[in-house]
Parts: sequence; C-alpha cells; structure tokens
Amino acid sequence: GSAPVNPGWSTPTSITTATPTATPKPTPREAGSGRLHLGETGLVDQAVRIRSADGIATLIIAEGARAADASGNPLRAVTLAALDAADVPAVPGAYAFAGYAWITGPEGAVFSPPATLSFNFTEEQWDAVYNGSVQDGLVVQRYDRSANTWEEVPTIVLPETRSVTAVVSYFSTYALFAAAPGDDAAQAVAADTGTKPVARDIPYTHLIPGLLALVIAGVGALLYFRKGEP
Repeated sequence: GSAPVNPGWSTPTSITTATPTATPKPTPREAGSGRLHLGETGLVDQAVRIRSADGIATLIIAEGARAADASGNPLRAVTLAALDAADVPAVPGAYAFAGYAWITGPEGAVFSPPATLSFNFTEEQWDAVYNGSVQDGLVVQRYDRSANTWEEVPTIVLPETRSVTAVVSYFSTYALFAAAPGDDAAQAVAADTGTKPVARDIPYTHLIPGLLALVIAGVGALLYFRKGEP
C-alpha cells in the first residue's frame, strides 16, 4: 500500500532568485541596408557604419549627428556605391585620378557634425596608389555638380593602416586623387624665376581644429570596427 501522507505537510515550492544583470552598453552597428536609425530627437541614435559592395569604402555616421536630405527633412536611408572610372567627371589638371571613386546618396544630404568616408586598401592596392612619386599628394575631392568642379575636402592619409579618411559634410561624388608627379612645367618656371615650386602637401595646416579632430575620430571609429572583424 501507499505510505500515509501527513495532511499538514506539503512539498516545498522551488524558488528561483533572479540575479540582476547590467544592461550592456549599445555598440555601434553596421547598417548594411543603408538605413539610419533616428531617436526621438531626430538625431542618429547610434553610430552607423556602411560599407560599399567592393569592401573598400566605409562611411561612418556618428552618434548624435543630425542627418537631413536636400530639402531639410530627416534622413532615413543612405547609399554608398562605387563609380566606374569611365564615369568620373573631368579630373583637375594638377591631379591624377587614383582609380577609386564613390557616390554617396542621396545627393545633397547634409550631416552635422560631418560624416567620415574612409578608403581601405589591400597591400597590393595600396602599393599601386601610394608610391614614392605621389606619397605626399593623396587627397580626397568632392564633385560640385552645380559648378562642374572638384573641391578638396579635409583628408588624412595613414600608410600604417593603408587607409585614407575624409570629412563628408554633404553627399555627392567623392574620389581619391594624387598630385601629378614630375610637373616639368613647374620646375621650368622655378628655374627661370629662381623660386622654388610649391609643394603639393595635403592642406592640414589651415583646417580648423574641430574638423581635424573629426577626421581623427573617424579614423579611430574605423579602427574600432576593424578590430571586431574576423
């Protein structure tokens, strides 16, 4: 038979004590779809990275940035696409097209503070772009469609990481250029006048500290993302 059961005794109920866990701090995400996530204030609520399909270009939009389209409306999506060399607008005479150009869209979109656009190369690609004749003259330029001209943007070149990072205040076509090597005409003028030719260094000295700091911050963000990649 079965053992008698004491009516005054019941099986204890198992009690689980919940251990509080700290809420993890959000980490910057990669918006592969090209969508921006905006907070209630209309600002980008988390740092966003967008990579081009070829893996060379990386667009980084900072947390807290205000992103608006050409009409001033909140921006919800962005695009980044490589541009064929044959479609690159006429190149400035003092520069040679380095073979890499991208279209950031939608055209005319504005960012405050600016976004950063980085070009990241393999060792073979870097050797072709960064060589002894033009190593001091790499610069990113933006195409101004209304004026049909190219304009330099603040640029930092980092040989140790084989990367070039530029400030992107608003969206357009961006391309990498190198100062044309062996400018014989400039050398001839210098010899005739007794003056030295002007060096084609990247113009960091006239940048306001805030913009230069922004480029450096963009480089730091790029390195952060790279560390997390397999």
